[in-house]
Amino acid sequence: MSKVVIVGRPNVGKSTLFNRMIGKRKAIVYDRPGVTRDRNEDVIQIGKKNITLIDTGGFEFENKGIIEKETTAQIEKAIAEASLLLWVVDSRAGIHPEDQRLSKVLRKLNKPMVLVLNKVDPGSSNDLQWEFEKLGFKNSVKVSAEHGLGMGDLYESIDPYIQGNTQIDVSDEAEAIHVAVVGRPNVGKSSLINALIDQERLAVSEIAGTTRDMIDIAFEHEGQKFVFLDTAGMRYKRKVTDDVEYFSVKRTFEAIDRADVVMLILSGPDQLTTQEEKIAAQIIKNNKPLSIFVNKWDLCSSSDAEKNEFRLDLYAKAKFLSFADVFFISALKKYGLKKIFVQANHLYNRTYREYDEEEVIHAYKTISNYHSQVGRQGHFLELKRLTVDIRKRQSPVFKIKCNRPKLITPAYKKYWKNALIDFFNLRGIPIDVKFRQK
Repeated sequence: MSKVVIVGRPNVGKSTLFNRMIGKRKAIVYDRPGVTRDRNEDVIQIGKKNITLIDTGGFEFENKGIIEKETTAQIEKAIAEASLLLWVVDSRAGIHPEDQRLSKVLRKLNKPMVLVLNKVDPGSSNDLQWEFEKLGFKNSVKVSAEHGLGMGDLYESIDPYIQGNTQIDVSDEAEAIHVAVVGRPNVGKSSLINALIDQERLAVSEIAGTTRDMIDIAFEHEGQKFVFLDTAGMRYKRKVTDDVEYFSVKRTFEAIDRADVVMLILSGPDQLTTQEEKIAAQIIKNNKPLSIFVNKWDLCSSSDAEKNEFRLDLYAKAKFLSFADVFFISALKKYGLKKIFVQANHLYNRTYREYDEEEVIHAYKTISNYHSQVGRQGHFLELKRLTVDIRKRQSPVFKIKCNRPKLITPAYKKYWKNALIDFFNLRGIPIDVKFRQK
């Protein structure tokens, strides 16, 4: 499949164009340079051809810090894979010195390229489009990514340079297990995904907050397709004062919503933090299967005793997480990473499985006969039957018909929840149990 890569200096509208072409707000757009850092990809159809459209960070020549260098490395890798480059410039600002420097870099690549003159506002006479004629690129098109103007001309310019299938194959996306990788900043989420797919796909640095967009990484392991959703680190709401970080957190919530299963990443050298408890609570609130992975364990003791102590301390501090398994890994040393695939498969298959009527009846009889059916104030509870509702991308709901559901005590509901988890092997899945009269 052809890859079309959007490039340009910061703040010329690359992500706005990317969102316009894929038809949804996937990349964060904000009027400030350097918002996009990782490669952002999506599959779209132009004419009858499929292409992979890739958004990249702004190319900067001056004042490169650690994050800017990582961003540039991601741009260079995307360009190397490109079938066609869309070089986006700001027609209102005219030629910038970095545009001139970038033109020399792009010319040496000998890659097919379309010069996209963005921010061409309807009826405006202030555009400095004519300045870009000096660069000598013949294949150019004028658009307004914000307003959707000139997109037809852009697609016509792209079509001759791409190859693809005649139909979009949605089976890969449908068959894939979507895994959201979440956690607070700087616990190694992007490093972990890079280690899993064995390539430097995401920008990584020791500076917290390097990832901002929600990045989809499609990958196949032992015949099973996965889509890893890398997310920005989540902090306390009262500490999120930056608008871009606000949208990053919003994308993280969207990733949790889209996920089939969620992996909460902790840092081995640190104790469980309040913000990690809040993230876990959000995952449970969304009824998502959960596994907890403690990264950077290479900095800790490898003894089983220390692992057990960490696990017990975590459960003691956050009892509501005792339903989820805890695993110890190292993205740097690539230690224990296969367990992520195993857990993703296991949680997916157990969460969205079908239930035979006979096994549901057997579970109901076994669990109801083992415990006295007494509600508040000693009232006898008459239970009749158990049913299961399977939900899309949410844990199942077990419904129990009862004569007096208002008299159910929290302890009795907890007994049923724990018993159902044990009976159907649903550890790591936040099931819901409801008592209904009708």
